[in-house]
Amino acid sequence: MAPTIDGKPILTQKNIVDILTELDIKRGDTVLVHSSLKSLGYVIGGAEAVINAIIDRVGEKGTIIMPTQTIEMSDPSTWLYPPVAPEFWDIIRKALLPYNKDTTPVSKGIGVIPETFRKFNGVIRTSHPLYSFAIWGELARYLNTQELDYGLGKHSPLGKLYLKNNNAKIVLIGTDFESNTSIHLAEHYLNRKTIIQSSYVLKNLKKSRVIFKDIPLDIYDDFLEFQRYFESKNEINNFATEPIYVFNNESDGRTVAKTEVTTAQIDSRNTFEINDNGSLESLDFEHYPGMKVSSDIFPVINQKGLNEKEILYWVVAVQDAIFASKGVDPRLNVTYDVNIHLENNLVYADVLKIDYSANPNGGAAIANKTKINEFRVNADGKLEMIDSADSSRYTIISQTFMDSSMVK
Repeated sequence: MAPTIDGKPILTQKNIVDILTELDIKRGDTVLVHSSLKSLGYVIGGAEAVINAIIDRVGEKGTIIMPTQTIEMSDPSTWLYPPVAPEFWDIIRKALLPYNKDTTPVSKGIGVIPETFRKFNGVIRTSHPLYSFAIWGELARYLNTQELDYGLGKHSPLGKLYLKNNNAKIVLIGTDFESNTSIHLAEHYLNRKTIIQSSYVLKNLKKSRVIFKDIPLDIYDDFLEFQRYFESKNEINNFATEPIYVFNNESDGRTVAKTEVTTAQIDSRNTFEINDNGSLESLDFEHYPGMKVSSDIFPVINQKGLNEKEILYWVVAVQDAIFASKGVDPRLNVTYDVNIHLENNLVYADVLKIDYSANPNGGAAIANKTKINEFRVNADGKLEMIDSADSSRYTIISQTFMDSSMVK
């Protein structure tokens, strides 16, 4: 049986180097890396070990690029995930800190590996307040120019990689195409309308507002369709949910998926897709990496006409805030699933904590679920949380869609 800690396979820096070798990452390669540390198992050395492994593979003549985006520094009037009421826009604008490429952390969803990488010795970070990149290696200085206008377009590091035609490789470590930033470059070739964005930067040690041009970017829209197209053209059948590791009875118990990109998505945000019948599917953690039908219906409530996926994000935003209020980092210290169902015309959401244990018969690790919380959207469209002392009572915890600031 493969060695595990808390039910998670143990990975060393050498293991990761071997995985990258299997994926045909070579000396001198230019790699655009998207990653999820939690999906890898228990990595000895954490994010630093992953970064060192990538550096080891590409060598001093190679180049590593990681997105270090800070989209939450955009003007609050453009926020969608979550949206914010207009009466709060000025409050947020005054409170926003200016972007500082040396100190501003990456957005929460970008991950701990890019956050660690941006502080690595020899890494350069671009100066765009929303769409920055951290770059190490041979092409770092060439790629370290990024115009404010159209920050992911032709004059961005993405555009330079494409126009230079240097056969850069996209490496998805524990993620899928929803994290594939390069697709945003393609969106700039679609003649989309120009929109105006703004943010804040540090100029002469003072907070200064900058205004620039951009295009509307798709978030979680059709990126997985690109993935399926990629699979069909490259005859890759196990790309979508093939984990970095699978248990077996051979040697050290680890088998590496030999695909162009290897992905796994096990985190608080799950993975979703619409099947051929139009039903919403999510990961089946008890039969990972299989998918299960989460809902054949999309309940509509009176607040912004939310569908099931939007309700899920609302619940996750509030649950993450609850974890954070208790000193638990939902990105690193807990894995959970959300089961959404309809009862008596009300939407309920059960929060299930997931612990993994080794499978005595081999195969995927066993997911053990424990219900730790319950929410529901009441008839007025407000999010309620069950009373821990009285399961028959619910308390309103958020009155505005995805407003986690009201968590008590």
